[in-house]
Amino acid sequence: MEWSDKEYILKSIRKNGMDLSRALEKIRSDKEIVTEACKQYGKNLEFVINPLKDNKEVVLEAVKNDGMALKFASPRLQNDRSIVMTAVKQNSNAILFASKELQNDKAVAMEAVKNDGMLLKFLSNDLKNNKDIVLNAVGNNPEALFYASDFLKDDKQIVSEAVKNNELSLRFASDRLKDFFCNSWEHKLANDKLNDLSNDFEK
Repeated sequence: MEWSDKEYILKSIRKNGMDLSRALEKIRSDKEIVTEACKQYGKNLEFVINPLKDNKEVVLEAVKNDGMALKFASPRLQNDRSIVMTAVKQNSNAILFASKELQNDKAVAMEAVKNDGMLLKFLSNDLKNNKDIVLNAVGNNPEALFYASDFLKDDKQIVSEAVKNNELSLRFASDRLKDFFCNSWEHKLANDKLNDLSNDFEK
């Protein structure tokens, strides 16, 4: 395909996509072409020449298609809140490629953990001690309680949310709440047993 056939290239990309890993440098350095290529396949951003990895329009199209393409964006755009939020909404794991500053942004972190609670593991200690963040994390995956701060492992609302969906997550709670929930469950079982006996007696 001749470089002079740019319109043909664009039509072909729109119809069939394009793997930029094998493309000529001229193609990988053309903003219009790489924008269209990244729109079709986000990880094409890896093969775009560096100046365009710092182009917001190009990177935005890439992360809209595949949030994990954030890995290949410039450090400046990995620290761009709108880019990172778009990436994380597309794929929660994209938070791993955001700047440290945005990994510690509450709104970005919330977007990530509400879709994958186990990402709490990678957040800052401050966010592991944030009740809203942890509540959403354990609501998505009760096992995320393991990564909560010790203070929140002793929070009855958070532990209740976790054990509601998986009683085994109680093993990650504070000793105080382990005792509390175990005693509550024993009390409930005893009451259920008494109710069963009463019902049998009435029959």
